[in-house]
Amino acid sequence: MVAFTIVLAILVYKYITVFIEVIAAATCSPLAFTLPALFHYKLIRKSKLNLFIVISTILLTIFMVTTSIIALIKDITESE
Repeated sequence: MVAFTIVLAILVYKYITVFIEVIAAATCSPLAFTLPALFHYKLIRKSKLNLFIVISTILLTIFMVTTSIIALIKDITESE
């Protein structure tokens, strides 16, 4: 695991800011918005508002990850 992390850090060193954007887009939104609303929906109340929050944040997460990957690809192709 340590070796993989070192190799990955060396490979993406030039694009670290965009790479961090991809990681943040894939992890922060679900942790901050999707999972709490989903847990509340499952455990306490089956509210349509919680379900709407879950579905909309999943769609937003997909959009943010796609946008970040496109930016990463654009940075890689422009530097070559």
